[in-house]
Amino acid sequence: MCIVCVYLEKLEKSVLKWGLNRTYRSLLVTLWTSSILCIGYFQVDPIGPKRMLAFLNHFIVHTSGFLNRFSVICEEKLEDLSVRLQRLETTVCLLEAKVGVVVVAAALLILILQRKGWEPASWSTI
Repeated sequence: MCIVCVYLEKLEKSVLKWGLNRTYRSLLVTLWTSSILCIGYFQVDPIGPKRMLAFLNHFIVHTSGFLNRFSVICEEKLEDLSVRLQRLETTVCLLEAKVGVVVVAAALLILILQRKGWEPASWSTI
């Protein structure tokens, strides 16, 4: 018995567990045990070199097309991500500058208050 038939018999046993009706089960058993599916690899002629080359060329063309489309999509997404990161970096720089201005303004305010004679204890009332 060939490997395909053994596999199909195991599959048929699992189909029995699914609870299919008898007609469908008998059709599956007939189909699976037919001589068409039980052909060994040594009983079939090999694929000709021209046909094998055609299969290989077809595979290479379609695989390279897929990889080209995939790389284009990845480049577009990376470019979009780069633009978003640049915007984020610009925003962070602006926020840092604003925080720096606030710190400088607070330091100047403290110096002015100290010159006017305000004590640190009274600063909480400002």
